[in-house]
Amino acid sequence: MKKILLIFVLGLMLVGCTDENKPPVTVDPTLTLTQKTYDVLVDEEIDLIFESNRDTVQFVSADPLIASVSNGKVKGLKVGTVMITLKVETIEVTATINVSSTITVTNNSIALKDGETYQLDAVTKGATLEYSSSDDLVATVSESGLITGLDTGTATITISLVEKPSVTKTVEVIVTKISLEERQFISAKAATEALENFTIKVTITEPVGSEQRDIIVYYKFDGAKFEYQTTNGSTFYELVEETYTKYTKSLEGYETSVVSSLPTGFSPFWIGLNFSDFDYLNESYFVKYGRESIFNSFTSQFTAAVLSNGILKLDTYYDQISFNLKLNSGEIYHFTFEFTDINETIVVIPE
Repeated sequence: MKKILLIFVLGLMLVGCTDENKPPVTVDPTLTLTQKTYDVLVDEEIDLIFESNRDTVQFVSADPLIASVSNGKVKGLKVGTVMITLKVETIEVTATINVSSTITVTNNSIALKDGETYQLDAVTKGATLEYSSSDDLVATVSESGLITGLDTGTATITISLVEKPSVTKTVEVIVTKISLEERQFISAKAATEALENFTIKVTITEPVGSEQRDIIVYYKFDGAKFEYQTTNGSTFYELVEETYTKYTKSLEGYETSVVSSLPTGFSPFWIGLNFSDFDYLNESYFVKYGRESIFNSFTSQFTAAVLSNGILKLDTYYDQISFNLKLNSGEIYHFTFEFTDINETIVVIPE
């Protein structure tokens, strides 16, 4: 009996030794992409949809400039197509990422006169814009989106992504003919409003009893330097880093002070004039009755002043602006603004 029991115990020990030495069961890695193609916008993030029995999945973007990937999250950076590789040990799967973008424009419809231009305000992300016109005889568009009206009609301007031409936005351009006088006005207006170097000579004819007297002052613009010149001397202004320094003549020389802005005399009241505000007669542009308010920024400097006889004369730039100003006292002053020394004005700031 003892012999049988011993054999039974030894048998159990042998069985136990066999279980302990048995190698662990291994499970092969798995990696499956539930979705293989993804559409994403620039700056948008998405999650890759996949399954794996491993926590150590590796993610690699074939072109990190188009789309980046981190822990299964993909972010679109630039318009294009890129492959994202997922890897677990010896298993690899790939996902196709199509990165796109949108185009936004401020105006979907534009009215131009022939000869007029309009700069399109088109915006996209992570792509380059391309422009084309459906009719170059009506309106053209430059590589930067500058539209030029040429002839009466309607043209469609198409804005597309160079990297993905199927993404487009359209703008309708309606062009109408204009007179030679209006064309001249538009050209002079654009040239004048772009000026940075010029002088304005202001002649004020004031009543003195039964006679009249001329007072002449000059406003000089030379980039960031300015000068107000009268018979009593000059006052200078200089703009440095958005701060104006004023130079005033004193017995000891020039005193300086910091001011918030230029005085009202330097205000460009002539900016924003429109051809529709004038009647053209004898090579001059007369302010239409009831449209004197276009000079409000100037007349507001005088109490209860009434403006009349507004006349604009043109050359390449505005040549002369004149009008009468009737004050509350009943006195009438005649103002003449002449644009001179264009691109030749020099302002020397005193030391």
